[in-house]
Amino acid sequence: MSRVEADADAADLYFLYSVASTYPRPTATIIDCSGNVVHRWSSGAEQVPPRLNPPSFLRGWNHVELYEDTGLLAVVPLHCVLCLNSSSDVVWKANIAAHHDVAMAPDGACYVLVERPKRVRCEGAPWIVLDNEVVELSSKGDVVRRWSLYDALAESDECGEYLAEQLRVRMAEAHRCGVKVEDLAAIVGRRVPLRYRLAALRLLPGSPADLMHANTLERLGQCAAGVWEVGDMLLSFRNLNLLAIVRLRTRSVIWAWGPGYLSGQHQPSGLPDGDILLFDNGVDRGRSRILRVSARARSITWEYTATPPTSLYSEVAGGCQLLSTGDILISDAQKGRLIIISPAGKVKWTHVVEGPPRVGRASVYRFAEVSGAAARRLTC
Repeated sequence: MSRVEADADAADLYFLYSVASTYPRPTATIIDCSGNVVHRWSSGAEQVPPRLNPPSFLRGWNHVELYEDTGLLAVVPLHCVLCLNSSSDVVWKANIAAHHDVAMAPDGACYVLVERPKRVRCEGAPWIVLDNEVVELSSKGDVVRRWSLYDALAESDECGEYLAEQLRVRMAEAHRCGVKVEDLAAIVGRRVPLRYRLAALRLLPGSPADLMHANTLERLGQCAAGVWEVGDMLLSFRNLNLLAIVRLRTRSVIWAWGPGYLSGQHQPSGLPDGDILLFDNGVDRGRSRILRVSARARSITWEYTATPPTSLYSEVAGGCQLLSTGDILISDAQKGRLIIISPAGKVKWTHVVEGPPRVGRASVYRFAEVSGAAARRLTC
């Protein structure tokens, strides 16, 4: 850890993260702005047994979120969502193929990204894709309703043609790799737990079914520019280089942007003025950047790149968040590095998580700010 600049505004900042290498008993940790541990959760519940040697994306917790101030929501990838109390006891479990992200609602409900095989047609021929869905859970973890994001994109005037084009590209690549629809159907029909079937589909040559790969879900608040309404969902689709705002009550895409500008992006967040802050991984450039985009104008209004530019590069995972201080938190996921920059792009503080060597492609999924009040309740 290295503090670059002492900042009185940062004195009450706390951060939550989960280290990937803690599998098979994953942990989530809250630290203060000096890197001191404030609280830690740990549970091996619902993990794939190590003897099965699962791929890295099935290990540990995909994402963690503070829940009702002292609890924790943990995404067990492609398997379930766990709700833990402050002592790491499981309060409830939602048996859904959750992945990547959850979004909280004021009434205690939460929205989760979920994966499910879906049979589609491409130029008259059958195919199977991994549909991403938004599932609403009650405050007790019960499934309330679900929405298909494939259907929302496919039926959208903005995204339908682009989605069909990307499906044709992926299907052609699969054929070049010798993968046929029968191979996908055989995997879907196996009598093994769903997470293993989903993993097998992802691991086929050319990832022929992983068309969308949603990695962020945010429930939006007020927008002064009038682009979205409270409760609309902002989503990031990594494999499409696409951001989209979906209105769940009408099952429609109301805004989309990204192809030609983004490359493997993560964690967009809607700001009250109608801008969107996001982490552009830059897979096609070999360097990552932070962008601020005007949703109304559909244009980049601000960009941060490190010095030198290649010193910030996370091929997978990662993210950014506007902090309560007005500074910006950057999650350099593959290095397990937290970076705070000023609005002018000056690095103010960095912290590298300590622990076992990295396992898989990322050390952490991302860091998130925790309020000082919540952190203090956890120390009582």
